[in-house]
This record gives sequence, structure tokens and C-alpha cells, in this order.
Amino acid sequence: MEIPKIDLRGLEPGGPGWEEARAAVTASMVAHGCVVVAHDALGPELRRALFCRAMPEVFALPLEAKQRNDSRWGPFNGYISGVPGMAMAESIRVAEAADAGSVRDFASLLWPQQGNQEFWVLKRILLFNLSRQFGPVTRSSRFAKNMLKVERMVEKMTLEGLGVRDEKSVGDHLESLTHGVRLSRYGAPLDKETGVSMKEHRDDTMVTGIVQHEVEGLELQAKDGGWTAVPPEPDTVTFVAGEQFRIAR
Repeated sequence: MEIPKIDLRGLEPGGPGWEEARAAVTASMVAHGCVVVAHDALGPELRRALFCRAMPEVFALPLEAKQRNDSRWGPFNGYISGVPGMAMAESIRVAEAADAGSVRDFASLLWPQQGNQEFWVLKRILLFNLSRQFGPVTRSSRFAKNMLKVERMVEKMTLEGLGVRDEKSVGDHLESLTHGVRLSRYGAPLDKETGVSMKEHRDDTMVTGIVQHEVEGLELQAKDGGWTAVPPEPDTVTFVAGEQFRIAR
């Protein structure tokens, strides 16, 4: 099974290339339950700042600091660690990361003292595209909002491709959803023979967008039960349909 990469850069609803991309996205979601898209929401400088600087600093915090990232919506909406079948993995979630207030709330949990430099790096990564030197903000476009825009584009294309063409219904659906950014780090696989770090599972979300960084690992299950690896190409995001948005296959 080969999952095609679909280029969504520069597309606008109803604009040039929209119908062709919509058909390709829908076909991939129906055939594979996922779609791999190319988009410039996470450029190389921003990617290095996120994966090579901010995330190591976040996960280097004391355990008690990370455990303050909990949620009234359940354990899987906050900090996760020590889960059976997840090897040495740990994961932390920023709820509604496209909102500046939510990012400030997240930072106040991890760094109670104001002025922590790594918080400002993380805030800029989540909310803004940075300059090449990671200094002053140079553009008003926001990474978290860019990612949200791409996710909504994929959902809109899929719904339209399946015949849901009422703009108000689609818009109301998209506006009703909540969103978050989850930062995850995986240790060496416990099972050396299979190389599996996380056991197979299904997300209970509408759609999960997955950004890999340099190391292979993501695999998706095909109709016949086999598994297909998704390469960690730097310009791509993989969107997987969750249980709330299952596509008949």
C-alpha cells in the first residue's frame, strides 16, 4: 500500500486546484483512513526550534512540573508517561494552542516564575512564525493557527468529497471542535525484534495531525491488516481519521 502525498500549499476553497485536491484527499481518507499532505505551516527553522530546542527543555523539567499538566477531561488530555505499551514514551498537551491565553496558562503550570526564556521560545513557536534567528516576530501568521487551518481544510475537503456540501453545516461542525498540540518523545523500543515503541491503537478524536521529525516510526494499518510506514518527510503532515470521523473503507 502506498499513501500518496497531496500538495495543499496555496489552496483556497473554490480556488484553482481545489476540486482536484479535494478528490485526492477524499480518496485517500476513504482508502486508507488517512492522508499525507504537503504544507508550509512548519518550515525548517521553526521545526528545528521546536524539536531541537523547545521540546528538549520541556521534557527536561522535573516530573512534578510536567505532571501539573493535567485535565478535567481525563488523563489522556494532559501529561502522559509510564503507559503500558508505550515503552519509555512521555507526552504533554497544550490545549487550544492557537489561543495566546491558553499558551500562557500552560506556561504558568510548567514555569510558575515569570520570565522563563524557554517559555517564550515555546510561545513563539506555537503562536508565531519566527525570524531566521528566532528573534523578533516577523510575520503575523501563526504556526498553531496554520496547522488548524490545514486540519480544517482536510476535514472540509473530506466532508465535501463525501457529499456534505452545505456550507453552514460544515462550518458549524468545524467551529464546534476543540483542538490541542501534543508534544511527544519516545525512548528506545522495549521489543528489539519488532522495534515497536507504542502499541497499535485508534484515536478517539475527529482527526489527528502527526508531524514526525527525522526519525521513522509512524505506521498505518491497511484494509488487509498489514502495516505501512509513513516516511518522516520534512514538509508533510499526516492526518489520521479518528473514531469520531471514521471513513467507510
